[in-house]
Amino acid sequence: MSGMDVGKGGGSIAKSIMQDGKRWGIQSWRGSVTDSAANCIRGMVGALQAACPGFVAMACFLHVMNLVLVNSYLSSFGDEERGVCSALRIGYMMSYLHHKFPDEWRGWCADNGHDDISYTAAGATKTRWWSVTAAFGDCYKNRAAYQHWCTYMIVVHKGGYNSCFTEMAAWLQNNKALCDMSLILGFCTIWWNQEMEWLQGAGHWQ
Repeated sequence: MSGMDVGKGGGSIAKSIMQDGKRWGIQSWRGSVTDSAANCIRGMVGALQAACPGFVAMACFLHVMNLVLVNSYLSSFGDEERGVCSALRIGYMMSYLHHKFPDEWRGWCADNGHDDISYTAAGATKTRWWSVTAAFGDCYKNRAAYQHWCTYMIVVHKGGYNSCFTEMAAWLQNNKALCDMSLILGFCTIWWNQEMEWLQGAGHWQ
């Protein structure tokens, strides 16, 4: 509210909130809805709890529900950062390769009649459910073209990314990986996205 610079750390943020509140005549803070991450609870919220007796800290429902989905598919299908191929890694890696070789991807699309899909594939991240829906939508719909491009790049690209192209070319034909992807994509498209969009659309007064 003041527009002043705030120091680093939750304690500094809490102090700034209380200082701003005093300028508006607010003497007591009752609670906060915040990110459910442990460092957020320990930081700003912890400082406000210490300064304001009875302060109630609530985790953000959007964050909690996102973690429900994220942790479920990490447990079931793997994590791209572990380097183990999975539906999630395919969604992550195809976007990564398109970003690394955009001209090669667009050129291949032009030469092979795929101008309609010559855009860069959306990237999946384990922290955002909407990115998973977008990435899996691209990868599942365009899996044949993506697989053929990766096979092409294995031949023409003589560099350090051949192992990535080889991995994607193989896994984009793997029935288990595609089944995992279609399960998550279907669940998000049919139910999850609508529920989360409805929640995000709640009135500001709430």
